Amino acid sequence: MFLRHWRFLLTLSAPGLLGLSCAHAERARGPVVEKLSITGNHALDDAVIREAIATRATSWFPLAPARRLDRNVWATDQQRVERLYRAYGFYQAEVEDAVDVVGEDKVRLSLSIHEGQPTRVTKVEVSGLDALPAAHRQEVLEQVTLKEGDVFLEEPWEELDDGILATLRSLGYAEAKVQPLATVDLATREAVLELRVEPGVRYRFGEVRVVRVGPGIVEPWRVEEQVREALAFERYYSPEALARAQARLVRLNVFGAARVLPGKGNPETGILPVIVEVSEVPPRELSFGFGVNIEQFRQGAQVSADFTHRDFLGGLRLLRLSAEGGWAFIPNIYTRLGAGDLVAKHGPVARLRAELWQPRLFRPNLALRTRAEVERELEPAYDLFGGSGRVGLVWRPRPWFTVETSYNLEAYRLQAGHLLFSEDTRFLFGCEEGCTLSYLEQLVGLDRRDDPQEPREGYYLGLSVQGGGGPLGGSFDYVRIVPDVRGYLSFGPARRLTLAARLRLGTLLPLSGGLGETPVVVRFFSGGDAMRGFSVQRLSPIRLVAREENGEVDLEPVPVGGNGLLESSLELRYALTENLVLAGFLDAGFVTPGPLRIRPSFIAENLYLGVGVGARYRTPVGPIRFDFAIRPDIGPPLPFYLPHGELPALPAQGCLGLGRGSPSRAGAPEGWCALHLSVGEAF
Repeated sequence: MFLRHWRFLLTLSAPGLLGLSCAHAERARGPVVEKLSITGNHALDDAVIREAIATRATSWFPLAPARRLDRNVWATDQQRVERLYRAYGFYQAEVEDAVDVVGEDKVRLSLSIHEGQPTRVTKVEVSGLDALPAAHRQEVLEQVTLKEGDVFLEEPWEELDDGILATLRSLGYAEAKVQPLATVDLATREAVLELRVEPGVRYRFGEVRVVRVGPGIVEPWRVEEQVREALAFERYYSPEALARAQARLVRLNVFGAARVLPGKGNPETGILPVIVEVSEVPPRELSFGFGVNIEQFRQGAQVSADFTHRDFLGGLRLLRLSAEGGWAFIPNIYTRLGAGDLVAKHGPVARLRAELWQPRLFRPNLALRTRAEVERELEPAYDLFGGSGRVGLVWRPRPWFTVETSYNLEAYRLQAGHLLFSEDTRFLFGCEEGCTLSYLEQLVGLDRRDDPQEPREGYYLGLSVQGGGGPLGGSFDYVRIVPDVRGYLSFGPARRLTLAARLRLGTLLPLSGGLGETPVVVRFFSGGDAMRGFSVQRLSPIRLVAREENGEVDLEPVPVGGNGLLESSLELRYALTENLVLAGFLDAGFVTPGPLRIRPSFIAENLYLGVGVGARYRTPVGPIRFDFAIRPDIGPPLPFYLPHGELPALPAQGCLGLGRGSPSRAGAPEGWCALHLSVGEAF
């Protein structure tokens, strides 16, 4: 018994004893550093010097830990500062230190710096370029940023040979060598720089050798064909071309890993082989998932199952079967329980989808994509049950350029609730209860982003054009045009800042009938990622849905879509740490009942703004994104679809369901702020 209690007391005492020993060790290292001052520095800021040393002063913040003096570290810090100055060209810099005792356990430290004069470049000589063509020689010389008279900086000098090597290899000189030599005279403070370049042979791509790592089912000739197509436009070797070929193999979705590497070139023939190492994933894959959807005007839960076959009937045909099923509540589950006075609806939602991708249709760059889908969906304005089919040809001559043309057939049965003012479902849906869409769609994409999931550099240009009806049949004759432009630029220290911008326009033109005779399933809705001042799909012309209960009528404005769209965003992202990114953004846009008009007065009359901040946390499945936006009182209330009747006064919402807003406020009756939580960048 005593032994058990002794062990128990020892367990409780151990942390305290450990803390006392740590505190004693902390005190034994030296006195508390009350202040650290730097004098005599003119070429370098205090912040640059403090970043280079390990000793720190104790912060003024009350809860900050005490910083203590370690005299060995302090002596090494002086050497660090002198080394830092040499990197900036001050080879004569000297550092003197002082330690002033101001109490029993406190000191003040100071560094006195004698910078001296900087060492300057007196000569820069690049040899070995005489055999190169004039254009190649000029590209190499453009990498030499250090000029005569400049202060000799070590970092640009150390990076110079890498820049020259990258330039030569991008021009086809796969085995180029660069030997940098720097002679520094400390007495005269002069630096003579020499770069000895051996370009070697300019290589062309030769045979493709496929090396399989582990078991697999993909025939080597298919891998070789894909690599050759990716290199078809390249006359000479370049690392960028190999990277594009590697990306092409990854997009086949059959390789867990793929590497495209240069082999040993033959200087006599100027031919360099290409080595391809591939490791395949299992051809069949089955996965299950569960999800919860929580939005301001929609909640629900669903389960999903996906089956993938990466070599269906041979030929690397990709078959994907997916099923989703769940229950949705609009606007939320609380109204289903009888809380609140909103018009509520709930019911099952489901989607079954089958996709078949044929990667090689007659030509390696031509593919066939087919899709069939059946769905049951619940929207605020209607319930939907229907199906769709799609057959498309995808042409990708370059990894960054895609053209797809497809024929689409969609059939839906739409059902509305009780509509106030009118039972004209044709005006609401564009047709009677049954709607059929038959249309051709052309998609063109030019993607020069460095990473489609988390882009930091580059741009994207896209265009979608749909033409429905006419000789194709269906319930509608219309044209739908949507251009999309995005750009990204990173800058600042370590390129932590990223400026991202986007502009997306859309117009839906009915070729017969009136304004309301466009299909609701292809009308435009905005909000959410596209316009963060509104909740998902809440930026839209609206229609009133009524429910009568106990002699009282409840009204709920529901989005029914529009024929004109403008979405634009400007976002500044800052990588605070490797995984945490902060952002500030400005969104602007609208959805109008009629087609888009590119006129300043039209845009000014309909435009809404959303201003906000957000955070992203990077994970293996993409960044988890949190955004909060406030919508300034700029713009009109949301437009109503009203074939006839008078608009009753509707109470406007406040912020996140708290309080009330003005019925005349911009975007009313929607609330003037919105909160978004999702996975992936907004654009």
